[in-house]
Amino acid sequence: MKKRHLKFIPIVLAAPLFTLTSCVDNDYDLDDNIDLTIQVGGSEFAIPGGETEPIPLSKILDIEEDGVVKTTPSGDYYLLQEGSEKTTNIFVNGFEVNSPNINPIDQELSFTIPEQLSSIPPQEISAELPEKKTEFDIKGENLPSDIKNLSVIKMDMEAKIHFSFTPAVASKLSLKGVVLNFPEFIISSKLTNGMLKLKDQEVHTATSTGGLTLIVPIEGIDCNKNGVFFDETSHTLSIHGDIVLNGEVSINTGDVDQRYEGTTTSVTLLAEINLEDANTKESIVNVNSVTGIVKPDIDITLDPVTLTGLPDFLSDEKVTLSVENPMVFFTADNKTPVAAGINGNITSYIYNDNGEKIPLLKPEDPAVLFNFTVAKEKKQEFCLSPIAPTGMEDVIHVEVPNMPSLITKIPDLFEFDVITEATDEETEIELNKTYTITTDYNVNVPFVFGPKITTIVYKDSVDGWYDDLKDYEVKQINATAAAINKIPLGLNFTAEALTVDDQGKSKILDGVVVTVIVDGEKDGIIKAGNNNTATESSLVIEIVEKTPGAVKMLDGLAFEVVAASTTGAEGQQLNENQTLQLKNVRLKVPGGVIVDLN
Repeated sequence: MKKRHLKFIPIVLAAPLFTLTSCVDNDYDLDDNIDLTIQVGGSEFAIPGGETEPIPLSKILDIEEDGVVKTTPSGDYYLLQEGSEKTTNIFVNGFEVNSPNINPIDQELSFTIPEQLSSIPPQEISAELPEKKTEFDIKGENLPSDIKNLSVIKMDMEAKIHFSFTPAVASKLSLKGVVLNFPEFIISSKLTNGMLKLKDQEVHTATSTGGLTLIVPIEGIDCNKNGVFFDETSHTLSIHGDIVLNGEVSINTGDVDQRYEGTTTSVTLLAEINLEDANTKESIVNVNSVTGIVKPDIDITLDPVTLTGLPDFLSDEKVTLSVENPMVFFTADNKTPVAAGINGNITSYIYNDNGEKIPLLKPEDPAVLFNFTVAKEKKQEFCLSPIAPTGMEDVIHVEVPNMPSLITKIPDLFEFDVITEATDEETEIELNKTYTITTDYNVNVPFVFGPKITTIVYKDSVDGWYDDLKDYEVKQINATAAAINKIPLGLNFTAEALTVDDQGKSKILDGVVVTVIVDGEKDGIIKAGNNNTATESSLVIEIVEKTPGAVKMLDGLAFEVVAASTTGAEGQQLNENQTLQLKNVRLKVPGGVIVDLN
């Protein structure tokens, strides 16, 4: 049978204390008929006491390095099970706006041309440009349903403005002080308060340059201004505006065609305006980004956490837990411009013998709910727990008071039901671009006791005594010791006697009764340590035969230790350096030992 730690019982019992020697004079011929049975000791045969070194909890529990139970650098025990990293893609479809043709603005101006132009110095003749406007509409359809409200749309649009005039009374005409007033919703670096101011710009006749062409880049539309209407229900965008032209135009007499001297001539100034895509030069314009309330689908899922590799002392059916501050650490690396509100529910389960999931949460217990917000364009770590972790100032604490109710036993499974929704925070988001949110998480349960009872179970056995006992007649063995306990758990021992069968395998020895007495009480409790302060309990282990000759068949003990927290243990931490020590270890054999030398 496999041997492990917690070996204070074999220290008491397993030493070859029964390997007694007897002197026999070889000068005598000892006949087989002579009885060589010797009784050692009178009413009681005792072995002087000793003591063990303090046995640290790390030797008792014998935790595997790659298991789910870990220790901090200072030796504190905690349970850690990693979740799985997930990347969630966020995408908002693009849309287009359609800019139709805009009616040109034509203005008729009257110029009186002096006579005999060649005989007079050149002079400037001015004419007022009356205010005149043209209207236009921009339409957008099939906008993504993710867009709930719009403040700004951005695109690579431009206004192409072409000035010309007829008839060609002069080789050129000067826009002495002309203003084009665009709607206030137009966002352009070329406009000042929505105005394009032209001073002394020359409009040539259609000889080489063909008038005057100007390009006004339009970076976006301010949807909060008059003339812009977004309908969330129909997912449409309607924009209506007008462009107003006014100012002063002049002709230099030196540029006038002599055919027009001495006449009053009407000149038509034509301003043609087209809104188009700056890249494709088409009237269909792709929108690059939007600012507003945008709520794309954010499908964050957390895979269930399965606890594997539990040590034996946590796997027994008798194990119960009351932990003070179980934690779930959640990391979110949000590379999107959208803040995400996360609401969730945690459930824990154990599997029964039929493989069915049984929830650990009792029907009367409230659900374990949590909610927090992941900020946009930021990496954050959150701790979901009843109490904020210490020394983690960069971790955002999310209070979940009733999380300990999930861990009344060590669950086989944690499940996370998560609903994620973009917040109503206004943001700017690029369209037709894939953003990502990467999430990771783990379950972390420090073994700090809560207000209820925590019970762990340790089972072990010691054997190999048969060769030491087979030559002796012993009816009872009493092992006594003082147990010095710094472990914050009360220890209750029960034991059964073992023997070996004909094949050398261990089995229960029915003819022997093993009784553990602590502080004079059968099946008593070795008192728990308190905040690393030791307590002392008297320990007696009685092995009494009920069937004659049974003790000499004894090969060892199978024992179970039920370790439980007690009143006042709340807040205490289980640590691998806490110790159990046995002092004044004594072995007593009431009635002495009969040695069969035949």
